[in-house]
Amino acid sequence: MGTLQPDLAVTVPSVSNGGISLDGRDWRVTLRPDATWHDGQPVTIADILFTLNCLRDPAFPAFSRTGVELIDDIRQTGPRELTWRMHAPYAPLPAVLASVMIVPAHRLAHDGDRQAFSTNPVGSGPFMWGGRIPSEEIRLAANPHWHLGMPGVDRVIIRYIPDITVMFTQFETGEIDFLGMQGIPPDRYAQARALAGRRPIRAPQPFIEGMAFNLGRPQFQDPTVRTAIYEAIDKDTILETICENVEQTTESFLPRESTYFDATLPRHRFDPQAARARLDRAGWRPGPDGVRRRDGIRLEFTNATTAGNPIRTQIQEVIQESLLDIGVVMRIENRPAAVMWGAYWTRSQFDSALVSVDYMTGSDPDASPYFQSDRSPGPRRHGAKRLPICQSGGRCAVFARQHQLRSRNARRRVLAHPAVHPAGPSAAPLLSGDEHRRPCRWAGKLPQQRQRAF
Repeated sequence: MGTLQPDLAVTVPSVSNGGISLDGRDWRVTLRPDATWHDGQPVTIADILFTLNCLRDPAFPAFSRTGVELIDDIRQTGPRELTWRMHAPYAPLPAVLASVMIVPAHRLAHDGDRQAFSTNPVGSGPFMWGGRIPSEEIRLAANPHWHLGMPGVDRVIIRYIPDITVMFTQFETGEIDFLGMQGIPPDRYAQARALAGRRPIRAPQPFIEGMAFNLGRPQFQDPTVRTAIYEAIDKDTILETICENVEQTTESFLPRESTYFDATLPRHRFDPQAARARLDRAGWRPGPDGVRRRDGIRLEFTNATTAGNPIRTQIQEVIQESLLDIGVVMRIENRPAAVMWGAYWTRSQFDSALVSVDYMTGSDPDASPYFQSDRSPGPRRHGAKRLPICQSGGRCAVFARQHQLRSRNARRRVLAHPAVHPAGPSAAPLLSGDEHRRPCRWAGKLPQQRQRAF
């Protein structure tokens, strides 16, 4: 999975270099002296304190506080040195720090500055803000003073193209050099290989494609229902006919390249007859219209994914037909990406969703933000148990147990391990993930001294 590299920090803290105590609770980080913000101001310990304290503040609307909420007694102990003590050790913290983008305190310390920052952000990474056309594109310019060296591309244009077919067409004609999160659609992979001057590469990614169930919905609170739905899906045929065997089948929420990937999990079995029998035994009986119900609850729900993605739409239609065959109704209600990944997803307003998720914590295989019972709002009806996150010596056993619980609980059902493309941030973290952690499938190098678009 690669190794962490220092970015704003001089070295990656470890027990061997004295940056982390033997019990994992005391940390010391030294800031490199030559890092500057895009406005020319130096990156200081005050910026790191400001960022981490914002994330530790329960009133701050952070996307995630995973790991950071365990930090206590954080303080500056030297001109470029920061120390803190944790009230419990947390093995994934280095990966968390690699995902935390440090922000400039001198630009954000006052509330009145934050609106201006949102329209003209200042970072410390390899690319500086160059402008934005709403709903169309973001422009970035190379930072000539980046502390890790001048980037190899002068300018970058990140375009927003919600339709996957249009996106690939622009890649095919040369209007786009690099496909971002979506990557090359599986049904276009053979076509992409034949393009002159392009060399697509199949490469693994941490994202796992699957169906997420909202366990706040009464029809999904019975694990029998979730298991029966999975049994009724002809996953192998979907991967062969729709995905053209470009994607890999999996039962794990971790990529195969992870040390903690469990290859012993029971393989999915397509068996609609067993699914019907399972639902019968659990008391889910067909009504006059053929739809199963129990205690006044119909096995009927919506499924959503991003609109403009024909591969996922085809998968939904196959699943829809398969579930109807066992007396379950799934209605397809797709949404634009801006809507799908807004409150609809983050506030669990969906019934079920067909999504691609990186379950890991940065480059660390910890998936507790998704599966740990105390990370889910509301009553803990899904039966997940809190698992201790120990230091590396005992983690294999912990993750094996987590795999077993997740597989049995069927909270989310995974379909495939796809290859997709992430986009890099313009800010910088204390640490950064090794570039091989998320290898990409793309065509050639971005040309030097040219303005191209993602």
